[in-house]
Amino acid sequence: LAPPSPLLAGTDSDANNNSIVFRLTWGRTRFLFTGDLEGPGRERIYRSRFAEWLPAEVLKVAHHGSRDGTDDEWLRRVRPRIAVISCGAENEYGHPHPETLAALARHGVTVYRTDRDGDITLTSDGERIATRTTGAAPTQGSRPATEGEVIGNRQSRIYHAPECGALPAETNRVPFPSAARAEAAGYRPHAACVER
Repeated sequence: LAPPSPLLAGTDSDANNNSIVFRLTWGRTRFLFTGDLEGPGRERIYRSRFAEWLPAEVLKVAHHGSRDGTDDEWLRRVRPRIAVISCGAENEYGHPHPETLAALARHGVTVYRTDRDGDITLTSDGERIATRTTGAAPTQGSRPATEGEVIGNRQSRIYHAPECGALPAETNRVPFPSAARAEAAGYRPHAACVER
């Protein structure tokens, strides 16, 4: 379904808007994969001969569930029953965004998220779709929150243990001498690396 030829140019994010978008059909079940597609890429698909191929039972939500990864118009056209969002736990971008989750809820879509549900496997016999998850996403090693320095994430307002694998980018880090100081500043603990 995408990317188009010629490629989109002059958008805020040309690489995302030229993501590969394809639909996999197995029997009577359809899965739509959307890469990091954003609004301009969706608009181009709406105007293309491929717009009629959008409906799918399963939607892999674009761009980790970012604010521009999906919207009501996209959901009206795709009409998914199931959505899968691939995003890291407590990521520095705040994915999935509340606006995206609200749109999915308005359309009655069942949502699976890697940050919450761990590994997600969908299988189809051509008629039905079965979903299996590993439960909670894998966690980093835990340590007590009261021991030493913690690292805050300026955007998400979440603090982490210094050895956490989900630390924010250097430019987004706020060091605190203790968890108590981070919490006094309005930060909350990262559930995967800080014990309460």
